[in-house]
Amino acid sequence: MNLLGEPDVRASRRRQWLVALAGVCLMPFIAACANGDRPGPSSVTEAQARQVLKNVISDIADNTTEHFCEKSTVQVESCEYMLDEARAECLSPGAAPKVVKSARVPRKPNRDGGWVLAVEGRTAGGQRYVSHFFVTAPNGTPRASIGIYWTGIGLGDRPSGKWRTVLPQSECLKGART
Repeated sequence: MNLLGEPDVRASRRRQWLVALAGVCLMPFIAACANGDRPGPSSVTEAQARQVLKNVISDIADNTTEHFCEKSTVQVESCEYMLDEARAECLSPGAAPKVVKSARVPRKPNRDGGWVLAVEGRTAGGQRYVSHFFVTAPNGTPRASIGIYWTGIGLGDRPSGKWRTVLPQSECLKGART
């Protein structure tokens, strides 16, 4: 909503763009879920994915955009873009989210697999979100694909049924409303 109480079309389009970008960026990693190939085992375990999430939660509080994305993610440029967009919407993470679902993403001959966690939490402003947090290990070390977990980011092809995401609204004008 803008200051006049009307829907904020620009913010809505930005969120739609974020979800679309995330789907496109993550598609090569998750395409194995949609076809009938019989890929080998995942290169990441659920325990490793949960540990990466814990590390990312800690790292996001300690680093600048550039250093966080370089240290914690595989897709550095996508991470930087998504983090900048989250900041433009005044969205920052609140307390650590909880994992509500998880699934293995199988490996294909030309693509690394990984593990996806559906995480639920609240932004620093108190809004609920549900996001898909994808972890992969293209060089042998498990890392977050993008790492921005508090914006309702979703995978374009859900590996385990219909996992819905919940997008928080912009918190930039929250304090300005009366």
